[in-house]
Amino acid sequence: FFIWRFQPAHNWHLQALLDMHATGINHIIIGVWSAQKEWTEENPFTFIERKKILELLLGKQPFSYEIFAVPDVWDDEQWFQFVTSNLPHFDVVLSWNPRLESIFKPKWYEMFLPEIKQGIKWTNTRKAIALWDKEYIGKAMNNDAYNYLLEIDAPKRLQWLMPNLYKYVIRYSTNITQK
Repeated sequence: FFIWRFQPAHNWHLQALLDMHATGINHIIIGVWSAQKEWTEENPFTFIERKKILELLLGKQPFSYEIFAVPDVWDDEQWFQFVTSNLPHFDVVLSWNPRLESIFKPKWYEMFLPEIKQGIKWTNTRKAIALWDKEYIGKAMNNDAYNYLLEIDAPKRLQWLMPNLYKYVIRYSTNITQK
């Protein structure tokens, strides 16, 4: 079971899934957390869009997967009950999130902690999409996911949703000038 917001999904997520598969896991349940949240700075994409980006990013892989919407439930026990009652059975949880570990580990789920190998961060990916930084986006995702972002006009949406983007542009431009 791998759960994250995937706002948007990118190559680190893919690498984590490939690492999980390398341990012998051939079927992965993917949960799109905060599935009900959309069109905000932190959650700019809808569940349907996130699912599509994930599918495009994953393409053909040596493992099978299923993608499920997982809404926020603010009580951890109720959230655990929702996940275990509404999703297919799983034994291993891919996470480096202390909250998930505190929910699943006491219930005897095996925790898989992926190694973070790439310097891709979620917030930076959203900023790069808003600024249409093709070099960063090219490192973060494949062409199919990249083209889908263009199709849904993601840069314009993110520019509209990110009120502090101007401050980031100044820092970003300064860093480039200094290099």
